[in-house]
Amino acid sequence: MRQLILGSLLLLNSIFSLPISVEASEEDFTWQPWRQRGDYPVRYDSGFSNLQLGGYMDFEAYCKERGATEFWYRLSDFVLQLGTGSVQSRCKKDGSFLRNANDDGYVDWVSPAVLLEQPNPGCLIVKADVGDGLILREQPTVTSKRLDVIPNGQSIFHLSPSAIRMDSTQRQWIKVSKTKLHSVIGWVSIAQMPGEHQNLALCPTQLSTHIAP
Repeated sequence: MRQLILGSLLLLNSIFSLPISVEASEEDFTWQPWRQRGDYPVRYDSGFSNLQLGGYMDFEAYCKERGATEFWYRLSDFVLQLGTGSVQSRCKKDGSFLRNANDDGYVDWVSPAVLLEQPNPGCLIVKADVGDGLILREQPTVTSKRLDVIPNGQSIFHLSPSAIRMDSTQRQWIKVSKTKLHSVIGWVSIAQMPGEHQNLALCPTQLSTHIAP
């Protein structure tokens, strides 16, 4: 978690006055196993805005006020598969995840995360299983305006951290650019729904000299 470098920060009084997620919800992803804070088998970064950092600080303060002694996290599968996704945090009291005041859900915080030490940061390869590539659209929906068609095998670039959305049909989308310079930005489909064929993969190391500038 990046350090918050500000002279002062006005925190909200309760975690429940903050959105549970800045970019996406828990249901938008499939997840890696839970790990206790301090156990980092892969390096990632999160906390890319004052809202995200402030929200995590409120989450942590709320947990501590209610006697939680352990903090846990899990990464969405997309962090490892695409280099960007989400991280979810929860806290434990007496060995169990802490539930909110109404006991109708867990106390948690979800925010964007980016995998560090990638050979080609932000680079993704198109590998659609239907047709010969992916349609780049203006918005994350199949009815949105077409901007371009990205053929299979071509590289594109996600923003860091990238926006990931799920539409009303459970199709997953990611916001990308055709080049590293973030020109022609739009949305492409990651998968028709969670767990189905994934249309994108991390660029392999050997493509580093062949990707667009």
